[in-house]
Amino acid sequence: MNIFKRKKTGLEKEIELLLDVMREMEPASDGYTNMVKSLDILCKAKEAEKRKGVSADTVLIVLGNLVGIGFVLGYEKLGVISSKAFGMITKGRV
Repeated sequence: MNIFKRKKTGLEKEIELLLDVMREMEPASDGYTNMVKSLDILCKAKEAEKRKGVSADTVLIVLGNLVGIGFVLGYEKLGVISSKAFGMITKGRV
């Protein structure tokens, strides 16, 4: 059992079914030509299905990461001043 294998969509199942039927047919027949046209339509529909865009979850994760990086950078900017500069001031040179 492969836990990383994703489930096939309805279009992928239909494409596989059509390919299985086409393997049994003679390539010179009229039915085969019609099936090739159907396969082309199914493949175009599958490509259109892939172009859904970015999900809202992904956008929120990226924004959260950017805010976290901003906080860290802000802290480091202020932390450098307080840790380095004030440390030099208290040292006396004799």
